[in-house]
Amino acid sequence: MGTTELGWRTQGGRHRTEVLGAEITATTQPWRNELWICARTSDELNHSYLENWLSEPLRALRGQLIYPRLVARKFSDGRAIVWVRTAPALARSLGGCASQLKVRSAAEFWAFYASYLTYVAKHRGADGNPGFEANDLTRLHDEVIQARMSGSHWVIALCVASAIEGLIKLDPAFASAPADFSDTDVAALKSFASGVSQELLATRLKGWIKTLDHPSPARYLSRLEKEGRISRAQLEAWRKVRNVVAHGNLFEPWGTSEEHAQLVALVKLFYRLTALRMGRFSRGLLSYQSMTSAATAAVSEAFGLDVWRRSGGPLRACSAGRRSSRPGFQSRCA
Repeated sequence: MGTTELGWRTQGGRHRTEVLGAEITATTQPWRNELWICARTSDELNHSYLENWLSEPLRALRGQLIYPRLVARKFSDGRAIVWVRTAPALARSLGGCASQLKVRSAAEFWAFYASYLTYVAKHRGADGNPGFEANDLTRLHDEVIQARMSGSHWVIALCVASAIEGLIKLDPAFASAPADFSDTDVAALKSFASGVSQELLATRLKGWIKTLDHPSPARYLSRLEKEGRISRAQLEAWRKVRNVVAHGNLFEPWGTSEEHAQLVALVKLFYRLTALRMGRFSRGLLSYQSMTSAATAAVSEAFGLDVWRRSGGPLRACSAGRRSSRPGFQSRCA
């Protein structure tokens, strides 16, 4: 009432959206520690990929290793295939990409979920087929989650800095970006290297010069900073931390205040870049929620997911019920 909070309680909620022609319904049951996600299949969201795809956006959003616990497919003749899968216990949320969204905005949360699911579903491997295993972007998130859960300061720094570079390289805009220097710019260096008589030195020089013909992650991030899509602090943290850990230099085991600030900026940058890949913040740097425990709680409560954070227990059931567009066929993942 006014500025005074009288109290709150967790209730179940339901959200329905459509992604690539498939109707998806998410239902929370906090009193049973469950989230059910049901989807009617479409041409682009179909079996047997969908049962794994539905949980991938949640891992990125929540910073938790969220997987379906029970999967069931029902057929029109009455048969059913049921799997009880091994799923890791859920530790508290580490913020994830939800930290980049407006607090208590369910619309933003599920819009990001839909964008991420679309990204995963449209991705094709080298063989031209959808991926049954986790998307490369989700795999980067999985590695960061595990590093943040149990890694030292140095392990976290190494993992997140590497994941940022991997995320950059997943962007088609990076692969098609012009090299940092033109052929004219490096012509004199190439000429100099060709005149070096010492073979080992000439080989090293030519190898270094060859890297100048390719776009660099540092320049990619610098462009984003100039456009106002990432902050200067995030860019500087990546430059400094990446150069330190990539060459085997250690952080202090207990972590200094400066190193802690750099790690926070680095993790924020990783989630920020993921949000940009999902089409968020296309108009520049907007204010976004810092990754504090209070912010995480607020985001969690807004979506009825706080039970995972508070219980710390396993996700007892993650249901992804799906009905095929084919008549007489029904499948359900619970």
